[in-house]
Parts: sequence; C-alpha cells; structure tokens
Amino acid sequence: MKTNYFLILFSCFLFSCTTAVFKPTLSDVEYAKTVYPSVTIDELNKGLTLYANKCGACHQIFVPNKVSPAIWDAMMPKMKVRAKLEDEEMDLIVKYIKSKEGKLN
Repeated sequence: MKTNYFLILFSCFLFSCTTAVFKPTLSDVEYAKTVYPSVTIDELNKGLTLYANKCGACHQIFVPNKVSPAIWDAMMPKMKVRAKLEDEEMDLIVKYIKSKEGKLN
C-alpha cells in the first residue's frame, strides 16, 4: 500500500514538473499566429492539457520541439485514431505542438 501511495505522489510530482517545462508562453502564441492567426494562449493551454492527459495516458509525452515537424505530421493522424480524439481536441493539440516548432533544437 505504501508503495502505491509513493508511486502516485511521485507521478503527480513528475507530471507537474513536466508540464511546467512545456507551458505555452506569449512568444509561443506569436509564433503560432503565423499559422493560426486567431490562436490564443487559452487554446495553447488547453492543447497542452489534452496532450498531457490524452497522449500521456498511453505513452511518455515528448518535448514538442525535440521532435521534427515531419515526424509530428506523420504521427498525429494515427494518434488521433488511437486516442479517439475529437476533431476539436486534435486541433488544440496540433496548435500547441506547432507553437513549439519555432524553438526546434
């Protein structure tokens, strides 16, 4: 029982640290506006939440700017089906990921 409790606490701690690293910034909004002119910080935050919860439910989430745009473009349609994402959810996740492309390392 103590082990399960520890794992839950550790997972919560790890998730909270991870999402802080990925949190959208105003510069992400400005970059995303080059592709999605009406995008908002609220949409990018919703995209992050969906990315962490829906994608992270099945596998580790990746730092968006550490994966090439070509790989994201190839994988996202497949993941939409696997994760049973609605079109709106997928759009928010894509906007979030695209907002980080400007910082590709």
